[in-house]
Amino acid sequence: MKKEIPKLATTSFIYQDTRIMNVLKLKHLFDEIELLFFESKREYDQLDKNELTLLKKIDTKYSAHLPYDRNLNNPDDLEYMISFIKNLTSLNVSYFFLHSNGDDFESIEKICHLNPSVLIENTVSSNIFDSLKNTKIKYCYDIGHSLLNNENPFEIIKKYGEKIKYIHLHGVNADKDHQEICHLDLNLVKYIFDFAIDYNVTISIELFDFSKLLNSLNYLLEVFNKYGYSYHRWNQKW
Repeated sequence: MKKEIPKLATTSFIYQDTRIMNVLKLKHLFDEIELLFFESKREYDQLDKNELTLLKKIDTKYSAHLPYDRNLNNPDDLEYMISFIKNLTSLNVSYFFLHSNGDDFESIEKICHLNPSVLIENTVSSNIFDSLKNTKIKYCYDIGHSLLNNENPFEIIKKYGEKIKYIHLHGVNADKDHQEICHLDLNLVKYIFDFAIDYNVTISIELFDFSKLLNSLNYLLEVFNKYGYSYHRWNQKW
């Protein structure tokens, strides 16, 4: 019997185009599209009412990567982030991904208390998970970030698995992350998908390039066919 993968996602920056056009082009292949808002002080990543209206009309689900250029210890930046999240809740968003600078835990707890769908993502190190282990805050585990920090993803998933609600999956090659999935160890790929099935965790194939996504999808189809996985939106090579 095939092992059915629950939910997959990818980013809104596969094509060199707007978030809306990326969503329209990709929504038939994935359960969710991860909306990217990296730099809130840049015009492209500011929230636009017209964009939100159009995204709301598209029949799909979303996750959202929140801006990482704000100092959450600054009251104005903290209020900005809270307002940013509130505006995005008009969409069908499953989770929000938030970076920490390492000394903003009080602000993070306030944000997550207001919206428990906000997940903390590991950036430089997964030590952030240890710092928040006694809180109700849940995690987004980024595999590429972890590998760049020479961490062992098997151990981290075993240690924090019950708090991990989302995984950002991408390969690392020549010390660069967000590369094709084929650059990951095969046993790790299978372990991650088994974990996602057992814990009903969504995996976002977090790439920013069409050719890298295409190569990754074809690689994953080979893995799925060989090792007995299935995903309801994919059934052939592209």
